[in-house]
Amino acid sequence: MLLFNVYPAFSNLKYGYIDKAGKYIIEPKFDEAWYFTEGLAAVEVNHKYGYIDKTGRFIIKPKFEAAEPFSEELACVRLDDKYGYIDKTGKFILQPEFNGAQSFSEGLAVAQKGEEYGYIDKTGKSVIEPKFDGAEDFSEGLAKVCIEQKYGYINKTGRILIEPKFDGAEDFSEGWAKIILEDKVGYIDKTGKVIIEPKFHWISVFSEGLACVSIITQ
Repeated sequence: MLLFNVYPAFSNLKYGYIDKAGKYIIEPKFDEAWYFTEGLAAVEVNHKYGYIDKTGRFIIKPKFEAAEPFSEELACVRLDDKYGYIDKTGKFILQPEFNGAQSFSEGLAVAQKGEEYGYIDKTGKSVIEPKFDGAEDFSEGLAKVCIEQKYGYINKTGRILIEPKFDGAEDFSEGWAKIILEDKVGYIDKTGKVIIEPKFHWISVFSEGLACVSIITQ
């Protein structure tokens, strides 16, 4: 859960945190700073990442080479060039053994072994074996995967529900996903049915049922 009343802000080559009034509640002293999620924020000091609370106090000392925001009570971090997952005390729940990894979403996380991507659960068990050229977080029960430079969608058993045939794709939101075919943008539903034909050069996010579009004419 994001704490929307606290925002990273950049001043004098350092990051701090401001409130909605623009007042610094944590003075700029970090080299990089993420949003707060689940009560903590990842920050960088001297090329190492740790986690602070809303007072700016380090709860987890900076010792990681990279760090993601907390999601579903765990955070993905990199140590000695391998990725693993820690809890809010900084203890490794899943040891750093992956070549690449992403945050947990809907109970699963992308994990890379060798050159291929699959999905693990919070025990570290491989739920979907690494077999994809690329993979993204689950959203609304589906995840975008890449096979031979084409994008499609799988369910949580790893079954392909929408064949990889798109040149680009985004996560599902409210039942629709943005897709790209031959540099044109459209939308599909969860069955793969085209809802909006890919004929636009750009489409904004839908808000209150409407979206802004762009068509480039010669």
